[in-house]
This record gives sequence, C-alpha cells and structure tokens, in this order.
Amino acid sequence: MEETQKPQPPRSNKKTIIIVLLILAIPALLILCIALIAALFFVVAPTTTTTSTGGTEPEIVEEQYIGEVTNDTPVCSLPIVNYDESAFQIGVPNGWIYEVNEGTVSIMQDDSNTTAAFLYTAKLNQSLSSEEFLDLFGQIFSKTITDVGGTFSLSEKEADTEIASGLITAALDGVDMTGKMLVEKTQDFVTLRSYWAPIQSYDQEKSTLEEIANCFGRQRIITDEMLTAVENKDVAKEDTAPTGFDVYKGRYFQLNKPTNFKVTAETDSGIDLTRADNNAGFSYAYVTGAAGSYTPQTWAQKALPQYAGIQQLQLSAGRNIPSPINGQTVSEFDFTGSLNGFIPVNGKVTVGIITTPYYGFGTQYFSAFWGIQIATPEQWPQSKDTLQTIQDSLQIIDIGATRKNTLLPPNRPIESVGGSSITSKSSSYSDELDKSSEEKWSDAMRGYETVSSPSTGDTYDVPLNSWSSYGPDGPGYYRQLPDDSLEKLN
Repeated sequence: MEETQKPQPPRSNKKTIIIVLLILAIPALLILCIALIAALFFVVAPTTTTTSTGGTEPEIVEEQYIGEVTNDTPVCSLPIVNYDESAFQIGVPNGWIYEVNEGTVSIMQDDSNTTAAFLYTAKLNQSLSSEEFLDLFGQIFSKTITDVGGTFSLSEKEADTEIASGLITAALDGVDMTGKMLVEKTQDFVTLRSYWAPIQSYDQEKSTLEEIANCFGRQRIITDEMLTAVENKDVAKEDTAPTGFDVYKGRYFQLNKPTNFKVTAETDSGIDLTRADNNAGFSYAYVTGAAGSYTPQTWAQKALPQYAGIQQLQLSAGRNIPSPINGQTVSEFDFTGSLNGFIPVNGKVTVGIITTPYYGFGTQYFSAFWGIQIATPEQWPQSKDTLQTIQDSLQIIDIGATRKNTLLPPNRPIESVGGSSITSKSSSYSDELDKSSEEKWSDAMRGYETVSSPSTGDTYDVPLNSWSSYGPDGPGYYRQLPDDSLEKLN
C-alpha cells in the first residue's frame, strides 16, 4: 500500500508568510526596544565625579542607593555620651562603666563584665549576609571567652536579608549568663548590638540592656565640628573644670575643687575638703565588707555622729535615688546639727548601701559610701550648689576595692581608662577580630578614610561611621555646607 504524501505549501507562499510576519513584528520590536531603553534610563541615574586630572567622568549610581542622608536620632532616656571624632553616640546608665577599645564599645554595670552590652560597626569590603556576619562575630566572642576559661554559644538563630539574631548562652568567672546578639545590615554597612546578664537577673536587667543597645546612633552628616574633632583626636585631652574650680588629682581620688577650698585629708577610703573660711566643707568615705545590716537611713544616723562629728542630728525623710546597681539602695537626706557639739550646721548626706548575698557564720556583710555636704546655716543656701558640683565630679583613681562603681553616688557614667571590658582584657578578642576583619570589613568605630571636597579641593579624614549607604548622589560621605546643603566628598 502506498504511503499517503502530506501536501506541501508552495515555496512562493512560504516566503510571503515570512515577509508578512517580519513586517508585523517590526513595530513590536520597536516598542520592546523603547521599553528596554526607558527601563534602563529609570534604573540608573548618571552623575559625574572629578578625576585626578581635574576632568569629569560619568558615574553610574543605582536608583536603590538614591535617598536622603540622615543622622540616627534614637529615643534615649539614658545619659548620652558623644564621640564626634568617630561619628557616633551611646547611652550609658548612671554609674555604669563604658569604654571604646579594639573598635568595640563596651558598656558594663561593673568590671565583672557579667551584665554588659557591646556595640560594633563595620564597613564591608566583601559581600557578607547578616547571618554570615553574626556567625563570624559569634566565633570571635566564643574564642575570646573560651580563652579566659568561660564558655559561649549562639542558638535559636533567625535571619533575613537585613537582620540576623541569636540567643547567647555563656559563662564567665562561674556566672551563667544569657542574652542576645543582633546584626543589622544596610547595603554595605553593618551594626552589631549584643548584651548579656546573669540568668537569675536577666529579666530585671533586660529592659536597661535593650535601651543601651537602642540608644546607639551614627552621625552621617559630616559637620565642621566633626571634622575639627577628627583633627584633634590625637591631641591629649586635658582635664577641665568649671569656672571657679580646679581639677584636683590626688593619689586615690579626682574631683573639681573650688579655688577657695583645700584638701585637708585623703586616704584610700576617703577625702575631705574645707573652704578657706572654714564655713563649708565636703567629705566622702566608703567601707566594704563590713559586718552588720543597714539601710541608708540607719547608716546616716550612725556615720554622721561617728565619722563627721555631727551631734544633735536631725535627719529629714530620705529621697530615694535610682541606682543602676542590682541590689544597691541609695538615698539622700537633709540634716541639721552641731559640729563637734558647738558649731551649728546645715547639710545634705548621700548614702548608698549594697548588701552581700552571703553570710559568714550567721553574720550579714555590706558595703557603703557616704558623701557629706556641710555649711553653717547662713552659708548653706549659697554653698550647696558648689558642694554638689564637688560630689558630682568625684572619681576614684586607685583603690584596692573591687566593684568601684558601687562606691560612688550614681550621678553619671564612668569612662574606663584601665581596660575593664572583656574585649580589652583578652588578647584573643583583638587577634580574632583582626583575623576576621582583615579582608572582609573595616572597623568603623576606629576607622577613617581620606576624602576631598569637589567644591574646594580640601582634603579631610572622615570617620567610617559617617558613611551613608544612601544619598542624593548615591552612597558615600556627605559634608554639610554653610547653606545647609550637602556635597558628596570624593
């Protein structure tokens, strides 16, 4: 049986169809080309940059990087400490210790490091996800704490393109701790916020630690004040005092001393000052590891007569002062009495008591500090502000006692100059940080970059923290001009 042949279209008809299809396709192709050109036009925005020869060359800036340059303005109820030379601010609870070391900000309740927050920023040199950065920093902390005999691990990790977080489980000096490590990534810049506290006090401390983490902010608009601070960053900062005061720096204590006062006594446990006319004075002292059980009121009733010679003591109701130290009670009292039994005086005493959590052979132990402001009744109204200034400026330089911040009135944060944090105590932290960041990122807390102004040609060193991932001309460093407009530095 013969196979049936399928009919074939004539050759002339095939050519005709192809021609017709091409004619019909040309408008569609033109429309597609126009659409592609329009899409490319809207995706990229051409700008110009100054070349080394003084000419200009086009720079392609992706639309996703175009935006407004803004400073961080976190809502923060804590005392603010500004580092203009590094373009950031931190919030530090009164009485807590803070330091900036190894590119890391450490904010600690005390030098045990068991209740603490850590802040770190980095300008990425390689593409890293938020989760990768979290893992790398977790490894750095693990190595650091392991080398001092502790343990550290991250669990319950969660991550997306911009944020990664993990639960901290750690132990340091026999204290079991928990906390959180959080990484935020915006384009090519990373901010790490981390904190921990002993497990038994974590719920109580968590809100304070979260506020410390949230108070951190970067200054992305470069001002003349910032540039001046950068220029002066290596100049030794001299201690300054208000008008009418000198900085007194003794063996054990430092404070702002009125020019008409003199230090009459200083030991490792206290300091006394007296005005030249003997009508006003200030005294501070502390005791640690003493036996007994006291409240601020009962200690004031004991200390004023016994240690300050105040007789016929009349003590007002106490005013509680919030203390950042877990377990510490601080109160202040107005009082009247007679010095050594025959000179009438008015004054104010601030007392802090912290009771140890243990007993020895059934005996309770405690530590206490007290600051006494005193003047004759006639001189008290005009003397009390001066005496308060002395008390507020008091710093401990060198004493043998531990937990020094429990021995001062909680009136301000304390900047550590002796390397109190785990990040400065352990050489492993610095080694591991340098090893990890050598190629992957640059420390922004301590890093600077040299740039120039296209309008003036002036050259500046600017903090890496002032880098903006968005801007009217794309990512970069933006300087505020006298008319408040911004120019991108090259």
